[in-house]
Amino acid sequence: DIYTRAKKALEMIIPRGVTAIRTHAEFDPAQGFTGFETIMQLKEEYKDLVDIQVVAFPQEGIFKAPGTEKMMYEAMEMGADVVGGIPYNDSPANDHIDLIFEIAKKYNKPIDLHQDFSDEATDISIEYLCHKTIEEGYQGRVSVGHLTALHALPKEQLDPIIALIAEAGISVMALPATDLHLGARNDAYNVRRAVTPIRKLRDGGVNMCIATNNIRNAFTPYGNGDILQTAMLAIPVGHLGGADDLPTVLPMITENPAKAIGLTNYGIGVGKQADLVLLDTLLKHDAIIDIPERVFVIKNGKITVESHKETIIYR
Repeated sequence: DIYTRAKKALEMIIPRGVTAIRTHAEFDPAQGFTGFETIMQLKEEYKDLVDIQVVAFPQEGIFKAPGTEKMMYEAMEMGADVVGGIPYNDSPANDHIDLIFEIAKKYNKPIDLHQDFSDEATDISIEYLCHKTIEEGYQGRVSVGHLTALHALPKEQLDPIIALIAEAGISVMALPATDLHLGARNDAYNVRRAVTPIRKLRDGGVNMCIATNNIRNAFTPYGNGDILQTAMLAIPVGHLGGADDLPTVLPMITENPAKAIGLTNYGIGVGKQADLVLLDTLLKHDAIIDIPERVFVIKNGKITVESHKETIIYR
């Protein structure tokens, strides 16, 4: 059932050092709030092990699925932490974005969208989202996932969009595990990566993050919740293995996501929340490429996970 599957996912993720999660919980008039209510329940049950932000997420669109708009408001009343949206799966996309901002402003909540998930860039709404974010004074409170359509744009079109994303303070979540699996399915040869241009966004001043979209479902039928493995996947996909590039990847799964989801007490320092993951590696430079064991996971000053691995080489 949904509860058992979601609980299993959490119990894969937590031992791998994740102490904060933002998760999109789907609902629509056909399935109701079953999945959403399950995630809200698990948020409470696992609060001592992981901080969970729940996104009210209309996977099937809002206007194209009558009754969903009402459910969006109901989800916020039920305690959702973030207003979610999916402009590319609704029509018109700009009206979808307008409604998301209307709800977010009503409840004073941040926004997290599945944005422009496409192999082509023929019908994107990221520019409208940027202008809307600036107009509403929501800089730093909007995040987008996927954004794969940008990979199809030439430099002269892409650069102004990246500059606009940076100006709007929108964080971008690259989702390589899902986007590699689903993208470019119709390419008969010279198959594209179909992942958002991580390096170019990073170099353009965008708060660039690496995350997972799903684990072991139809969208991503593999994975164990290990964000270090996902970052390792992003390195060859995004050409991030150079001497100057590799050090920029670790922040994409630590500091940058913390900023994106508004963790103001993140980091090591007096007065900060005492969350810490001890990795079995000697060099910070190798923290991702070693995919090291998480020896200790500490949450709010308490050891919540302890792992040991013994390797014997016989000669």
